[in-house]
Amino acid sequence: MNIANLQLEGLYIAVAETQRLLIKKGLITAVELDEALDCAEMAAVSDDRGGALSPAEQDAILFSIRLLRATNEIGNDQQLSFSRLARMVGETKSRPNDKG
Repeated sequence: MNIANLQLEGLYIAVAETQRLLIKKGLITAVELDEALDCAEMAAVSDDRGGALSPAEQDAILFSIRLLRATNEIGNDQQLSFSRLARMVGETKSRPNDKG
């Protein structure tokens, strides 16, 4: 496996745990976080690249946003794992821009 991919996995889990801590400390609510992720997803989808991105490339761009959304759906008492979160993202590919 590419080392950069492993580094990204570590970064995703670190950000996911940080978001859980922000919610636990009451600095942000899960609803507010979900709204922010909605905005991020819409911005990513509406980025004008002249239709140059394939559905797979769009999925790649949206993956990290959707992974953080999946983190928001897991209870704070449950252990996070990248493979579990990635599986959750794959199981919920029913967003409007998804092609399959």
